[in-house]
Amino acid sequence: TGIVNVSITSQTTINFTTNFVDFGSGAVSGGAAIINTSGTGSVSGGSWGVKGSPALLLRNIGNTNVNLTFQASADPSTFIGGSSPNFEANVSDAVGSSGACTGNGFSTWRQLNTTVQTVCTNFNNTIGHNNLSIDLRLTIPSDSSTGNKTITITATGQAP
Repeated sequence: TGIVNVSITSQTTINFTTNFVDFGSGAVSGGAAIINTSGTGSVSGGSWGVKGSPALLLRNIGNTNVNLTFQASADPSTFIGGSSPNFEANVSDAVGSSGACTGNGFSTWRQLNTTVQTVCTNFNNTIGHNNLSIDLRLTIPSDSSTGNKTITITATGQAP
């Protein structure tokens, strides 16, 4: 007789496969501009040319389902400035990846800020069902501060 022994440890790993969104330069042409990556992207009230800007894509590449949270490096008032700025995300299963996220707390537009927020209570690790699309929407008021603006979104996956 022969005996084979193997120990497989759990691995909790997530990875942004698309990790950069560049809305480019533009100006507000009214009270506020709204720009987003949803679908082919859209702009209202401003001159940004974001058509086709991709959403962020996040993949669970570990071997365990995870609880997923987001945290932004700044609040909208610090990131954008002005009166009533918004920085929002909408998370959905990526195309061809149904069932990637159950318990989705971001299935509608939701403000991102410096508070740790639950996105999925169960981010699937099964290949073909482990990709999330993260659309972003900015509301830029006419009195926002000018200049190049950068913000970081930290995604954290923890085993349940």
